[in-house]
Amino acid sequence: MSIQSLTIVRTGMYGFERPLLLKLQLLEKMLQHERQQQFAEAFSALTQVLLVKDAQLYRHSYRVQYFTHYLTYALNLSKDELMTVELAALFHDIGKIGIRDKVLHKASYLTPLEFEHIKEHPIRGALLLSQLSAWGKVATLVQHHHEHWDGHGYPNGLRGEAIPLGARIVAIADAFEVMTSPDRTYQTTRTPLQALEELLRSAGSHFDPVLVNYFSARLGPGAGIHAESSAISDHNTPARQPLQSRPHAQD
Repeated sequence: MSIQSLTIVRTGMYGFERPLLLKLQLLEKMLQHERQQQFAEAFSALTQVLLVKDAQLYRHSYRVQYFTHYLTYALNLSKDELMTVELAALFHDIGKIGIRDKVLHKASYLTPLEFEHIKEHPIRGALLLSQLSAWGKVATLVQHHHEHWDGHGYPNGLRGEAIPLGARIVAIADAFEVMTSPDRTYQTTRTPLQALEELLRSAGSHFDPVLVNYFSARLGPGAGIHAESSAISDHNTPARQPLQSRPHAQD
């Protein structure tokens, strides 16, 4: 998505000699243009907020949006659903603008109190986005992108399909980006295959197993990996801790 694609074309009002129906149709078009203008301004402002807050957070957000493509286009979502999910992916961490910098930028493991502070960011982000016209659905997905399939996520402990589909998609793309990102000083960057294997190990606990299979099929070599064979592991590397036991500010 580009800001250019959101450029608004203004339309003038018809004269009073036009039939009432044409006037009403034009009024509706003008209102749509106004909403589009408001959306474009909000989009631009939010992206700037991310960049000013943290360049790494900005890069992470765009990469998460990119990885959502591998799921959204495989699921035959409607145009509106695609837009909602990809906006949620781009702004899933917007709530981190309210997190203290010394916690957000901490390179080592977080303390329990610090992790509780970080866990506020989905709610903070949802509250921010919900104040914007027409962003309510995006806000809902942002609020729930850290929920777990088994109900042990946050902030609401939703379980299974009670978690909105878009939030389940963003959760997978987010985790994959974190594991493969070169920006994470607290961890060794994983290869895409290693990251997929981690997702597969966590399918049915952290993540929707059906969506993980879709994601693996789109990214995996030869599409030969599935959640039911999640015992696949790299025997030349040490066993890794479960995802939930490695809290960091950028997770």
